[in-house]
Amino acid sequence: MDLSDKIKAIREAKNIKQIDVAKALELDPSYYFRLEKRGDKLTVEQLKSIAVALGVSVIELLTGEPQAVQNDERVNELEKRVIELEDRLKDKERIIGSVEYTNNEILDVIETYISESIYEMARVRKIGTMSVEYESGKEVPLSIQEYEKGYVFENENFSVVHLLSYAEEQHFFNLLIKNDEHDFFEFFFRHGFVKDVGLRRMYDNYLEETIKLAKKRKIKKVINEAQKE
Repeated sequence: MDLSDKIKAIREAKNIKQIDVAKALELDPSYYFRLEKRGDKLTVEQLKSIAVALGVSVIELLTGEPQAVQNDERVNELEKRVIELEDRLKDKERIIGSVEYTNNEILDVIETYISESIYEMARVRKIGTMSVEYESGKEVPLSIQEYEKGYVFENENFSVVHLLSYAEEQHFFNLLIKNDEHDFFEFFFRHGFVKDVGLRRMYDNYLEETIKLAKKRKIKKVINEAQKE
């Protein structure tokens, strides 16, 4: 008798319907029907929840017998098994957490690299504004040419920020995505891995412009072919 049969046998012996268990667990009945059929694939937490709903112990679910008739050795063995399964579940959760953390770090690096590449292309082409921001709150906007000629800084702590208009950012983003050396970035955008709102918006605009351009080329081709006829 597999675990699914044991759960069913205990449930029927207590005259409990599947829909009643689903209600007790606050689950959709169709979901619980599938859950009960999973048998040995049930997690420890799912076993505990079903056991509580049926008013029995996890050990009774695993053995299909009332705990009172089980000998101590068998009970101890099953208790150890439950602890082992819980430890394995915790290990899996730690591994999953570690993988998710690593994935997020990789995506952060990719997003940062994309943003830095956009501004590096702008810097090389001397496009954008250098904003000198002093500790006092004073800001001095300069063209890149003015900044590179040697702006004389005041005797106060400051930081320098390279600023681009949205249209300029979009332009360099388009160049980056179209570059064959960086076309793998599109994979991350297409699959929704990039979460940065600004970068997502630029990618959506890039797609819209690409679609519009393709339509224009198609229309132009049709007109040219019609003129030839």
